[in-house]
Amino acid sequence: MQLRDVLARRRRHHLKRRDDPTEHFLLVIAGSRHNRRIVAEVPELFADLPRLRVSAVRAALQAGSHPPTGLLFL
Repeated sequence: MQLRDVLARRRRHHLKRRDDPTEHFLLVIAGSRHNRRIVAEVPELFADLPRLRVSAVRAALQAGSHPPTGLLFL
């Protein structure tokens, strides 16, 4: 996902979490310089999601389980 309209993205994220509550939620964002800068400049954008490492997500998937809830730059 490429971040463009930060407010719209935040609204969509909160609506998705509200309307479809799940135990796990993985948000994958393109690891571009632009996206990383946006997330750093607007820390409240995805404050409820911890940052995950690719290795942790990969290990969970290889073990046959859902990755932990969080934000993954890929």
